[in-house]
Amino acid sequence: MFESQEPLRILSAAHIMNTPLPPVEWVVQPFAAAKERVLLYGEYGSLKSWVLLHLGVHIAAGRKWLDTFAVPKPRSVLYVDEEMSEYTLRARVRRILEGEKIASDDLPFGVASREGVRMTEVGGKVLLARCIAAEFRPEVIIMESMRRVLVGSENEQVDVSAFWRAVEPILKMGITFIISHHMRKPHEDGPDAVRYRASGSTDLIAGSDSAWAMTRLGAHSPEAKIEAIRIRLTEEPQPFTVAFDFGEGESGKVTARLGLPPEEASQGGLAVTIILDTLSDIGPTASGALEATCAARGVSRRTFHRALESLEKQGRITKTGASQGPGVWTAVTTCPD
Repeated sequence: MFESQEPLRILSAAHIMNTPLPPVEWVVQPFAAAKERVLLYGEYGSLKSWVLLHLGVHIAAGRKWLDTFAVPKPRSVLYVDEEMSEYTLRARVRRILEGEKIASDDLPFGVASREGVRMTEVGGKVLLARCIAAEFRPEVIIMESMRRVLVGSENEQVDVSAFWRAVEPILKMGITFIISHHMRKPHEDGPDAVRYRASGSTDLIAGSDSAWAMTRLGAHSPEAKIEAIRIRLTEEPQPFTVAFDFGEGESGKVTARLGLPPEEASQGGLAVTIILDTLSDIGPTASGALEATCAARGVSRRTFHRALESLEKQGRITKTGASQGPGVWTAVTTCPD
């Protein structure tokens, strides 16, 4: 294991007291600051990739994320994906850019798909050298996912600590590092708090500067809840939801907005799941039967009709019969993960 022999950089008490602290340089407030290590973890299919891609193009464009979270200035973003194929990655970026009407010309956003990036002891230095060779100078690196780039086991503290050390050269170059990770399944004997569900060693969260947990509001819901688990530079905000509209079909334009408060959104996610599961299991079903099924699970009439309208708009269900009023509904597509 390499251990630095450079003299320690020691800050005296006098220096600390007499040197004003600079203001926090936010990349996305309060999601990530400059030169931070940010961890976003969630269950499989919780829309993590969609959220990170959507976030990344907004950072590159210098545009408020979800029309809510400040992005003070545009920054060059490199999205390193060791999971998705290049085709899938390109398709998703295209759908987001089209949906959010972000011009691609001169947008400082680039992706690298399955390039064999591994965060060995010198992994950060190697990645920076490869960026220089490609003539791309990122200010933000988003990486998918921890399991694909970690050398060793996520359950071993020594391997996770080595991973975070490998990130240090990236931070020293002033680059913000954002990585996704998976969440273990909840205990069978009852739900447990998401702050304890990051899969692997506790050093995954302890080694980060900012950690966020993400859960989807129902198996087929286009909404996900994001909860702050750890933030060093500011107070943790209240949990919020991200609501996606995936457009029509598999190539529809994708947009996202700040969703309802998690308590309300979870009922909407339940309604979406019930509707799609019913149409999948039973087939074409009348509006009244769908509403009754939702009501039996505690979904209000207003929430049911809002979910029905949203699914129809997204092209995931279609109605036969009268264009106005009750009809028979059929499932068309499923929501992407």
